[in-house]
Amino acid sequence: MHIVTLSTCHNRRDFTIAALSDLYAQELPEGVSLSHVIVDDGSTDGTAKAVQNRFPDVEIVKGGGNLYWAGGMRYGWEQSVARKTFDYLFVYNDDVRLFKTAISVLLGAGESILDKESNPCVIAGSFKSIDGTMTTYGGRRRSSGWHPLKFAYIVEPNGELQEADTLNMNGALISRAALSKVGLLSDYFIHSGADFEYGLKLTKSGGVVYVAPRHIGTCDLNAGMNLPDELSVTLRQRIRLLADLKREPFSQRLKYYRQHGGLFWPILLMSPFLTVWIRHVWFSIVRMTRSREAKSYE
Repeated sequence: MHIVTLSTCHNRRDFTIAALSDLYAQELPEGVSLSHVIVDDGSTDGTAKAVQNRFPDVEIVKGGGNLYWAGGMRYGWEQSVARKTFDYLFVYNDDVRLFKTAISVLLGAGESILDKESNPCVIAGSFKSIDGTMTTYGGRRRSSGWHPLKFAYIVEPNGELQEADTLNMNGALISRAALSKVGLLSDYFIHSGADFEYGLKLTKSGGVVYVAPRHIGTCDLNAGMNLPDELSVTLRQRIRLLADLKREPFSQRLKYYRQHGGLFWPILLMSPFLTVWIRHVWFSIVRMTRSREAKSYE
């Protein structure tokens, strides 16, 4: 059994080296082998050289610096992985730390399903926060009865194989049958959201998203792109941030909601813009109120 691993990186040399070190330290079942592909998307911090020196058998696919996560993963797939012979693809983010049993847990979780070549499925690996207090990434379930694209519920590993609606791809094992059926990430995604959409398109095609029974590593929640000071941000800045390439550019959001948003997708499509306007009005009122209160004390 052969597994190809794929990740994309940009100027996170230490993270990339650590993640690859964890992969090389895996305690694999007998007969299982790994080979590794990473997309170095224009790193200027010496990532490619460090990887080449430390792990000379890792295949490095060079990007120009504008691929972002979804684009980088697709590029690695198109330029390298799609032409390889393998049984499963393990995709991961380079900021995760993998337990030595990560691959074994994923394979063991799907022992009864992965041996069926015709089974299009993906097994999501769950991750704990570094302090171990919470599950941060893994399988996801819908969290809203009216909004089909809200996935706030994370599936907690319970010792058994569970099904989910979609997944975070911080670490996930994809069957060859799934890749043959729906490919990898959809081509209209730039950075975020492509993993959620992958789970949705896979289940729509008759595939299944599973969640491994145990955590496979650690990864803290991303800090995100929160506004530094809500009171001082203009409406234009809010809208610009909403359409940021690392969030949901409008063309990407349009295709995603049209395909997966259900009957009322046009309303759901525009709801974040209404929310942005409401927040702007609210914080404008707060700002004016505070200003008047400050003057009253002068």
